[in-house]
Amino acid sequence: SMRALLAALLLCLVAVSTRGANCALRVALDGSKFGLPGRSVGGVLQHRLQKIHSGEDIVLEASVALEAGVHAAGLVLNYRSSVPAFHSDFDKLRFSLNQMLPDDLRVLAAVPVPNAFHSGKDATGYAWRYVIDASPLGDPLLRYFAWRPSTPSWGTVVENGGIAQKMRAASQAWLGCHGLHSAEVREGLNGDAILIDLEGSQGSCKTIMQLVASMVRTEEERLLAELPSNTRALETLETLESFLTQDAANSIYVDRAQDAGVSAPAKGLALRSVRYGTPPEEAEAL
Repeated sequence: SMRALLAALLLCLVAVSTRGANCALRVALDGSKFGLPGRSVGGVLQHRLQKIHSGEDIVLEASVALEAGVHAAGLVLNYRSSVPAFHSDFDKLRFSLNQMLPDDLRVLAAVPVPNAFHSGKDATGYAWRYVIDASPLGDPLLRYFAWRPSTPSWGTVVENGGIAQKMRAASQAWLGCHGLHSAEVREGLNGDAILIDLEGSQGSCKTIMQLVASMVRTEEERLLAELPSNTRALETLETLESFLTQDAANSIYVDRAQDAGVSAPAKGLALRSVRYGTPPEEAEAL
């Protein structure tokens, strides 16, 4: 009967609203002003999403917790709502969010995902890039997106060249440790920058920054020791020697960096992408 049909439809609607909709967002951001008091990526997105969803309480789950100042080209977040925004028009959701967001945050993709999908728990890999300013005088255009070591000897190291090659060789000791399976170091911007690309299951910004700082410090000491005019005591180099050996490329590497308070600044680090082992078909756009 018509009454039974209406009752069945009502039950279906209740079931759908109870299950809700799960949406994943891939965002890019300039992290320079995120992490300041009262300003987080999740908070900024949450405020706009609640407006779109008519005041519904929105809780965002992130693929990784970014340290203040870290940038991203592929941070993934997801949130659940009682009903999909704009009748499941996710292109319109992306467009509307970008109309509302500040200039330092953009939604690159918005896609529906299964209700069980969690952008953090389901992540299987991360791709990071760290940028070091290797220009002769320091490039003003890189000051918010690259680290220029402030040690007096850095200019000497850059002037004599070879730092990228040394770092490339040293980075191979990380493979298989710290959750890293790929490490590539190369020059960029016509030699004015050193790009360190790391991939693996390591999702900690702090660990990446500590690894980079330790490697820069080690190779700086090594190159200075090789210069004919250098009279620095070899004991300084010997205390850092273990950082370069395969046997020492384990948690001790990071522990020593932590003990010494060594960490590269966040502004040079960017999350390039997040990988999911067997992503649902709907989430392939992420």
